[in-house]
Amino acid sequence: MSMDTGAAACILVVEDEWLIGDLIEDILSEAGFRVCGPAGSVEQALLLLKNKTIDAAILDINLGTERSFPIAERLKEQGTPFMFMTGYTASEVPEEFSGSPIMSKPLAPVHLITAVQQLLHR
Repeated sequence: MSMDTGAAACILVVEDEWLIGDLIEDILSEAGFRVCGPAGSVEQALLLLKNKTIDAAILDINLGTERSFPIAERLKEQGTPFMFMTGYTASEVPEEFSGSPIMSKPLAPVHLITAVQQLLHR
């Protein structure tokens, strides 16, 4: 990727709590990113992945009754960088995704922006 900044990068946000999703969208938009979503379910996120060009993704691990690992699987297949976001511990991430960045909630806006920039430059 030959992008110097995150200026037009499209970031998929997967978060089932709309208030948090909204907050993440605001933070990323203000930093100059385009936000896809927030998607609140695995199905919604996979549909966005099919129909949009995603540069990176932020995945909440717990989405109501489901987990975001099928989305991570698809992103991995596509070679799209992603990170997990959780209010829990990193131990809930399956071995196959152990190299993926994990951010703890609540997030400080500056940490979120830095993490997304690092994802884009991986």
